[in-house]
Amino acid sequence: MSIVVLNEVLDSSRSKGTARLLLVVLAEQAHEDGICWPGVDRLAARVNTTPRNIQMLTRELEQQGELLVEHSAGRGNTNRYRVLPPTTLNRLLAELTVRLEKVKSSAEKVKDSALFLELEKVKDRAEKANASSPFSDSEKVKDSAEKVKDSAQKVKDSAEKVKDSSPEPTRTLKNLQEPTDRLQYPTTPFF
Repeated sequence: MSIVVLNEVLDSSRSKGTARLLLVVLAEQAHEDGICWPGVDRLAARVNTTPRNIQMLTRELEQQGELLVEHSAGRGNTNRYRVLPPTTLNRLLAELTVRLEKVKSSAEKVKDSALFLELEKVKDRAEKANASSPFSDSEKVKDSAEKVKDSAQKVKDSAEKVKDSSPEPTRTLKNLQEPTDRLQYPTTPFF
């Protein structure tokens, strides 16, 4: 029960007569968000009218925009009512706006923290990679150049060993040139 919603109904509701009395009874049972779920028979007894009249009054209040009704399914289940006179509606909208801003700022904080964590992971991986290598970048380049030079020397040595053990005479550029006199093919057709 919220006295806030009851006062807001009494101060700002545009409803009249029995509809206003129904709204006061609903506000009396509502929480601060304006929600309550009394049975139709209970409402009829409190307003001193029939259940059928309660149904017509709730439709009238819905059309005025001061009541939202979520109809229940099945027998024995009560409807869910939300009392929304103008001041309650404005108060709830303001509260929801504040909550929405908090959610947005929280979402941005989560996004920023996720980005920060990802950057930290990348930084840690980079540090681990640099820590596991004993050389700096320039030393790595020098080391790679020396390995290439050693490999080239090994290939050269292997080539000399093969050359020394080969029974073929060494070929020179003169030995590999093609002869200048080529065969001449006839230019007349064969048919």
